[in-house]
Amino acid sequence: QRRPLGQWTCDGKTPETMNNEGFRDHPFAVTKPFGKKRIAIMGDSFTEGWMAPREAAFPRVFESLLGDDFEVMNFGLANRSPLRYLALYDQIARKYHPDYVMVCLYQNDVAEDEALRSYVQFDARGVPDSFDYARYFRNTPRMPQTWMEKHLDKLQWKLCLYSRLFPYAAVYFTVDPDYRSRSLDAPPASSFESLWENTASYLLSLRDLAQKDGSLFLLAYAPDQNEFKKPDPLYPHARELAEQGRAKRQQEH
Repeated sequence: QRRPLGQWTCDGKTPETMNNEGFRDHPFAVTKPFGKKRIAIMGDSFTEGWMAPREAAFPRVFESLLGDDFEVMNFGLANRSPLRYLALYDQIARKYHPDYVMVCLYQNDVAEDEALRSYVQFDARGVPDSFDYARYFRNTPRMPQTWMEKHLDKLQWKLCLYSRLFPYAAVYFTVDPDYRSRSLDAPPASSFESLWENTASYLLSLRDLAQKDGSLFLLAYAPDQNEFKKPDPLYPHARELAEQGRAKRQQEH
């Protein structure tokens, strides 16, 4: 759920130290600053600010625009999706008692959720409580398979660990190009509806946990340039889910 606590290179050139929880932000204190509202933001590379300076990540920009009355906590990690956000909130973020819990969605989230689902065990609440890492790393197409691929993989990781090279390059070089392309795009429209049902259930479970803790649940949506070329099926579904949540709050109040 988090990065190593030591140095990491997220912008491709500058080693930086992750905070006490393994995220790209200032150290998190459980005690909320007096007089401030706290916003916990979970998302993938858009939220973490991957390949951008730390202060350019949108949670930092968001905090500067909101002013001194708000503290924004960046729980973003590249290659994450709502299934992991649910576990992340339950295991880590909720102990910081945020006033607002925001999830930033991206078009490939439903595909990533589906790829992870068979490796996860859920508790009675429907919240992930264990992950079969051994089977995941044995079966995932991201892992090198042949002896030569594994040898090159180790070499590339050593280069990244002991130099200023961008660490993600080691993964990029060993991932099958076809799989890499599919993992970054939204799934075909024909399969999107059924996949969305699971992703929506994770978001609703996260919303229920946040509301039970007294937090307001928010959805953010990260478009990219591909959306100007072809429609992204995630947007209307996310909008509908948000509007349903808004209507429910209005009825309650």
